[in-house]
Amino acid sequence: MGQIISISIGKPKSIPVKSSRPIKSSFIKTPIESKIFLGYEGFENDQVGDPRLHGGVDKAVCVYCKEHFVYWTNEKGLKLNAPAFGENLTVEGLLETQTNIGDVFNIGQAQVQVSQPRQPCHKINKVYDNQKMACWVKSSGFTGYYFRVIEQGWVAPGDKVIRVRKGEGTFSVDEINSFLSKSKGENNLQRLAKAVKLDSLTDEWRKLLKKRLP
Repeated sequence: MGQIISISIGKPKSIPVKSSRPIKSSFIKTPIESKIFLGYEGFENDQVGDPRLHGGVDKAVCVYCKEHFVYWTNEKGLKLNAPAFGENLTVEGLLETQTNIGDVFNIGQAQVQVSQPRQPCHKINKVYDNQKMACWVKSSGFTGYYFRVIEQGWVAPGDKVIRVRKGEGTFSVDEINSFLSKSKGENNLQRLAKAVKLDSLTDEWRKLLKKRLP
């Protein structure tokens, strides 16, 4: 069982960047203190900056783990707090190694399902004015992941995140991430072939994984 540490929402706005022109993004989010309605396309009053890459029913909620902030401080010298990675939910007790694609959780009055790992886009480099940031996120494995919403409802900071069903095949978010980070020859092809067939994995990620097959 995990817990929601913070819920954050945002809307597209211009973000100044030291080394280039400003970017328009919803990466900078604001934590809320009271309950909020979670619909099929995300939290009320939360908007994505680029609908081609973010949002939609399969990526309704972006999740990041509080435990990783220690790594960013100790290893990279970054003192970060929620929502440092543009996440909607900052959670505790639900690491990528512990959370499976297809897992179903009750959070508040809502029910959600893990749909895919989060793959950071180039804008995280601009927000932190560091061209290595996205690569650091990927190589660390501390990517976060997405929820799709199965049942809408009210959710509040501090709510428990209760797993009610495990995903088929028990493929952790971390294992799915590893299929992309490893060279083709390093992957367990039998596991990879099974992962490609996961019904609960998004089409986007099934296509990515298929490219890793011989």
